[in-house]
Parts: sequence; structure tokens; C-alpha cells
Amino acid sequence: MTGPDWGALLPYDEHIQLQGPASHDDLARVEASLEAVLPADLHALYLVSDGVFNSAGQWFVIWPLGEVCLAPGLMETSKPGRNTSDARTEEVPR
Repeated sequence: MTGPDWGALLPYDEHIQLQGPASHDDLARVEASLEAVLPADLHALYLVSDGVFNSAGQWFVIWPLGEVCLAPGLMETSKPGRNTSDARTEEVPR
């Protein structure tokens, strides 16, 4: 059985902003911190985009790993554009 093609499914709307992919190391740190294994489809999604931001609603519809869990090293290794938590504090044009 093959999982969803997240790269094709996620950018369905002009307001959806994909982030850079999570690394296998990032996912391993989160799973270790949570003491749980993420479902295969969710794991695959994060390898495509570490969070999905909706610019119209100004919120993450899929949280970046650094927001899901404060796993050691995740926030320190974030790359520009990966965890855009600063986007949530921007003023929404009216």
C-alpha cells in the first residue's frame, strides 16, 4: 500500500505555504521526546513540509515539528523558512 503523495496534495490552494522538509533526524528527535512513533503517513508528510502555513488565516494548519514538541535541538537547527512562527505575529492586512 502506498501513502498519499503529499507533494501533490498539499499545495491545493494559493494560500497554502509549504515549509522546508523536516529531516529524518528531526523526526527521530520528536519521536524520542514523545516516546511514540508517528504514523507512516504523518512521517512522510513532514519529510515533504515541516508544517503548512495558511496565509489567509495566518495560522499553521499543520504545526512545524518544533511546535509539536520541544525536542532538544529542533529549534536550534531550524533553517530560515522552516519554522516560520514569526509569521503568526504579523499584522493581517485589512
